[in-house]
Amino acid sequence: MDNKPWAFLFTDRQRAQEYARTIPNSGFVDESGNVLVISTDTQKAIDYLLALASQGVYGLRFNELNGWFSPIENLPAIIKHVNKS
Repeated sequence: MDNKPWAFLFTDRQRAQEYARTIPNSGFVDESGNVLVISTDTQKAIDYLLALASQGVYGLRFNELNGWFSPIENLPAIIKHVNKS
């Protein structure tokens, strides 16, 4: 998006499936009509996302279609804010 690499994240499988089905021929849906979703532990996801930042990924898009987005460099501040709540 905007000629920059982004990571798309979803808070649950249903949101990921909804998004994947809105994009025809995206490669998110297999031949049987199943959406390809990878679930992981939150800390492992955070570590992975921070590693993506060092590889040039610009930002994060949470629950695309009805969510929000942020430059990936803001992830530590977001985590700190969420942990205060």
